[in-house]
Amino acid sequence: MAKKDLKAALGASLRTEPNAMTDRVARADSYFETQESLSPPPSAKKVIRDGFTIPASEYEGIAQIQAHALQVGLAVTKSEVLRAGLAVLKTMSPSELKQTFLVLEKVKIGRPGKS
Repeated sequence: MAKKDLKAALGASLRTEPNAMTDRVARADSYFETQESLSPPPSAKKVIRDGFTIPASEYEGIAQIQAHALQVGLAVTKSEVLRAGLAVLKTMSPSELKQTFLVLEKVKIGRPGKS
């Protein structure tokens, strides 16, 4: 390509750039307006991060449940294991629930001391 042709091509490209940019911004705006109208409204469900104390044996139990889930083809997180436990507790009768909590090892509230 000759030097003059390159200069002319660059000049033409620069002259069309503002229109191309305006077009790209308009397409992006219309895309995001569509996405916002398609997305469901924010639900009342919030994800909350919390910390708690758990005996080492029960913490290991979470890993055992995760390993068992892997054997049946499910990769689950610690959070999912705990949430599944909550779902099961919700289905228990009051007497079953009471018995479950009576056999739990009591754990001192708060952070464990430094060793």
